[in-house]
Amino acid sequence: MILLNTKLKGLYKISHKVLVDDRGSLSHQFNKKEYESKKIKIEPEQILHHKTLKKQTLRGIHYSLPPYSESKLVIPITGTMFWVVVDLRKNSKTFGKWESFILEANKTSFFAESGFGHGCLSLTDNVNLTIIASKPHSDKHSSGIMWNDEKLNIKWPLEDRRPFLISNRHSKNYKFEEFVKKVLDK
Repeated sequence: MILLNTKLKGLYKISHKVLVDDRGSLSHQFNKKEYESKKIKIEPEQILHHKTLKKQTLRGIHYSLPPYSESKLVIPITGTMFWVVVDLRKNSKTFGKWESFILEANKTSFFAESGFGHGCLSLTDNVNLTIIASKPHSDKHSSGIMWNDEKLNIKWPLEDRRPFLISNRHSKNYKFEEFVKKVLDK
């Protein structure tokens, strides 16, 4: 596995070396030594199985407020997912900037420190992910930003002729500037 820095400090793209033979394949999803070499510390309090049934399902951009702000290691198991990470750390040089990844099993995963917002779009049916989080989820400490906020200007790979699915809750998230005033500046 290779941990690669991104343009957002505290966000790492992880490229996996896959060993293949006639029985199947093996890839390392976590190696404490590799993480320690980048000074990354993850102490899981929650492991989640994230399943998305249909292609073109959009989630987020969700954010966990302190004291439930969490670092995340996201590992794809099946299918392909477009994942967006938005820097919501007010003192960061890259505040309000985003980075995206195409997550595919045994190829790419990522680690994000706490303070980032997350959104995703399934590019295939039956996407399964494992999410290892440093804090448990709390609905009371959860908020979000509109997926299509003009200021963030995220380039989602939506198919023009195919409708996408989004929950009522996620379709009513804050605009970015409203989120900053009502959530982060609170």
